[in-house]
Amino acid sequence: MTAPDAHPQPTDAELIAGWRAGDEAAAAALVKRHAQGVARFLAAAGAGEELEDLVQEAFFRAFRSIDRFRGGAAFRTWLLTIAGNALTDLRRRRG
Repeated sequence: MTAPDAHPQPTDAELIAGWRAGDEAAAAALVKRHAQGVARFLAAAGAGEELEDLVQEAFFRAFRSIDRFRGGAAFRTWLLTIAGNALTDLRRRRG
């Protein structure tokens, strides 16, 4: 039998609520939880040397518009959509 986790990890919804309330540690936890997945997604989509900048841009856009996140989809899905849009925007700017 395994013992219950003494310090359960907060859900994305709890971290988002914390960020909305001004808790920067909650935002940092979201980044830590999802940055690698966003990077893998962007790498698979063809992001080259811009990968790190695009990951940062995705989180910047997400946090700037966090009030528009309604929870109808998973935070990760919403974040990956934002990351894909950032990559598309970069490609458009480059022609």
